[in-house]
Amino acid sequence: MTKYEKGARKERKLVKLAKLKGYYALRSAGSKGKIDVVVINQKDRKIELIQAKTYTLTPKEIKDLNREVEGIDGVYTVKFEII
Repeated sequence: MTKYEKGARKERKLVKLAKLKGYYALRSAGSKGKIDVVVINQKDRKIELIQAKTYTLTPKEIKDLNREVEGIDGVYTVKFEII
């Protein structure tokens, strides 16, 4: 199994678990970005942006990843559109 397949499997599992809890969830397939899974909890009005890893990160990797997404936490205005 390739690294991509292992990662995709984990992402799909996270989406499935979120949906079982009644949340809206999706994965950003093949994005190679910093956000792999988006989970929206409509009841609590919270959005989780998840970076899924199939291995344990080193402290340096964690620090670097946190630096790259610094400032992403916070309160946003969300607009849904159909285009």
